[in-house]
Amino acid sequence: MFKIFIIFLFISTSLNSQEIWYDKHGNGPPLFLIHGGPILNHRYFTPFLDSLENHFSIYFIDLPGRGESNINDTISMGIKKDAYAIEKLRKKLNLDKINLLGHSFGGYVSLAYLNLHPERVGKMVIVSSPVGITQSIFDSVKTKLKPLFKNVNNKKENIKIIEKINFAKKHSREYLKTWLDMMNEIEHKSYKNKSIRYSNNLKKDWFEIFGTMTLSFKNCSEISQGKELLFIFGKKDLLAFEKYSKRFCDECDNIKIIIFDNSAHIPFVDENEKFIKETTNFILK
Repeated sequence: MFKIFIIFLFISTSLNSQEIWYDKHGNGPPLFLIHGGPILNHRYFTPFLDSLENHFSIYFIDLPGRGESNINDTISMGIKKDAYAIEKLRKKLNLDKINLLGHSFGGYVSLAYLNLHPERVGKMVIVSSPVGITQSIFDSVKTKLKPLFKNVNNKKENIKIIEKINFAKKHSREYLKTWLDMMNEIEHKSYKNKSIRYSNNLKKDWFEIFGTMTLSFKNCSEISQGKELLFIFGKKDLLAFEKYSKRFCDECDNIKIIIFDNSAHIPFVDENEKFIKETTNFILK
């Protein structure tokens, strides 16, 4: 799986020492925001997804062991534990159904939750998470990215790489610095250990949930569980393989796919107004 190193802390609401941190804003249908990484946290969503609170009760979430969420059992960290934590939070909040927006690896966490608890999902928006591709096709991304990381010796060069991989447009130095700060944070030994443990469990969890070891999946109807899904990709995203994903999603009438022509891996930053509009219209229609 690929890594996306992608901030703004709100007042935290924790359930207990082993449950996930969340912060709620707005009133309306519940929308859980699932971050990528997988070893990142909610902070890179803000301020770009904040306006969704005008239409939904949005829940910024840190998955177990990341950001503000504590975890006692790091050995079992993985996509299945993430999905379990989302379900535990849904129950704690006494919500009958939830909508989810998952970005990058968070898209797969959202799909895992959907496959484990389809009866609890309203609608789902999956952002920059490729589907319908073989392992060999996905491995080609390494060839594309490898030259970018040559001769990266300082923070300034690191910021340039972050910008080139994730964005189609120029963005503020301040926002890019938050990315760099997060990269520095996850370089600490504790985060490295979590990442290793997550990766060690990923193959087993993935196969149990999806019945396959690759991003090709079996078919679109199986991963969607008959629910309405919206996939959003940036046309300039080196990591999304939008043409393969579009071919896969087009096989199912209940899946909608939108390609953002002027976006890369973070379309809610590159084309924020369009992103908020498409997401809102899809969930509320």
